[in-house]
Amino acid sequence: MVGTSNAALIVTATAQIDAAIASDSLPNESRILDKHGLLLRDSQPQIAGRYLEEPVWIGGSDLHPVDSMYTAPHQRHLPSLMADLDVWMQRSNVPALVHAAIAHAQFETIHPFVDGNGRTGRALIHTVLRHRGLTVNGTLPLSAGILRSPGSYFDALTSYRAGDIAPIVQLVAEAALRATKLGAWLGKEIADVRASWEHQVTARHDATDWRILDVLIRQPLIDAPPPPASPPSYPSPLPTRARPWSGWRPTASSSAHRWPRTATPGRPQTSSIFWTSSRRRQIAGRPLRVDAVSLSRGHRFRPAFRRCENHQHLTC
Repeated sequence: MVGTSNAALIVTATAQIDAAIASDSLPNESRILDKHGLLLRDSQPQIAGRYLEEPVWIGGSDLHPVDSMYTAPHQRHLPSLMADLDVWMQRSNVPALVHAAIAHAQFETIHPFVDGNGRTGRALIHTVLRHRGLTVNGTLPLSAGILRSPGSYFDALTSYRAGDIAPIVQLVAEAALRATKLGAWLGKEIADVRASWEHQVTARHDATDWRILDVLIRQPLIDAPPPPASPPSYPSPLPTRARPWSGWRPTASSSAHRWPRTATPGRPQTSSIFWTSSRRRQIAGRPLRVDAVSLSRGHRFRPAFRRCENHQHLTC
């Protein structure tokens, strides 16, 4: 069940990031609450989208915050602290990466939720960068850079809380540059995978198969409906004039007089038979090419084949 719970966390975190880049509107306090609610609405609905109502600290004992790494502000200060963060996020007179880095660090310092602060804070970076126009139609894998060295990340937050903003700004800027390179590499890998599928699919150029491949590139994980209880029934492909013949199977030594129907010279007739061959194909409803010479010489009749204009199979 651990794998299942981890997968659920990844899905909700991805949905949170998607929501962060879905709109280029101004980030504010209400949107932060919405994103936190989206993150924990399934796993911890009792605290999803709600500020903490009890003291919270990071590290140390579970009983007291004396030896903790960091103790969050008291819950009574949350309204004024979040309002101050809201004012900062509305600014546009600072560089975008600096803007996003300080917003993230201040949010992590306020630590307004019981759980999910880290994921919500990283989603906040994407929201600010999207609003500032630094990202347009995708997400940079910033978390891979920010959490590449957790010790450096926590040291940068500690320096920020001591009044030094340079470490966290540098860390976010370096993470953005690394994420850009990683995103370019990942895009090339996906394009190569898509190109390799071109040689594996043999469908027509206008078949649905090609559109399915494009969907799988955009969304690698999909749900498929369960199979029906009974296989669907389709109308018989045989023409109405054809009648399946099950009681007689000609062989290579069969002659004309052994056919169950008498052919009229010069007039095509229809016969539905099962032709005995190595592939055991069913030949049904194909006209027989018959003439007077064939009848006089005792030749057995062979169906006349032609290529159907609307299909790829042989028909008559």
